[in-house]
Amino acid sequence: MKILAFDTALDACSVAVCDGRNVLARRHEHLSKGHAEALVPMIQSVLSAASTWFDELDLIAVTVGPGTFTGIRVGLSAARGIALTTGVRVAGITTMAAIAEGVRQWREMGEGRAIVVLHDAGKAELYHQVFPLDGEITALAPAVIAPTDVPSVLPSGPVTVVGSGTELVRDQIKERHPDVRFSDVPFVPDAVHVARAGLKLAESDGIGNVPPQPLYLRAPDARLPGAPAQ
Repeated sequence: MKILAFDTALDACSVAVCDGRNVLARRHEHLSKGHAEALVPMIQSVLSAASTWFDELDLIAVTVGPGTFTGIRVGLSAARGIALTTGVRVAGITTMAAIAEGVRQWREMGEGRAIVVLHDAGKAELYHQVFPLDGEITALAPAVIAPTDVPSVLPSGPVTVVGSGTELVRDQIKERHPDVRFSDVPFVPDAVHVARAGLKLAESDGIGNVPPQPLYLRAPDARLPGAPAQ
């Protein structure tokens, strides 16, 4: 299965083409802005490097959030545009599922352990998502929680914690959960891991016919001029 995967949801722009679990070509650049200008040339470059054309694709995998309002829209718009012209299905992957997939590549960190991704959401809040031992893409829906609530949402048994929000709660996790490991894998998704998460969804028939929607766990900070505050 040939998969085109990309992520623009956080502080990176990442594109990969995979054949199953084999990586044919990839690019990953750290970007705080400019995703809209960077994405399409990166897709073209990676497809060319992989000697793959759009009509050879079997699946598009794209991150749907949580992340920046603009970044999520850039990625989803590109995925929908390609799908519209090629008829290829699109798999929506949470940013935290992609990060968790990265943890699984490190066997000593991910094997035999639940994975909890904690992302610093600002405003003294954390985005979190829990992935159980069976490797399901979405075991628990992602949510926003206060740092003080983190110990209560950790699953029992061995667990690996990862993400940009880890340092905010490291000490209280260690006090409440003795069998915990902290992973320092990158805190932004890599398109290769987005592709592998998409492959798992496809193999489990978890991809619907409706295009994926952006995942916003809270309202965007920006408002249209003249719009009332929430």
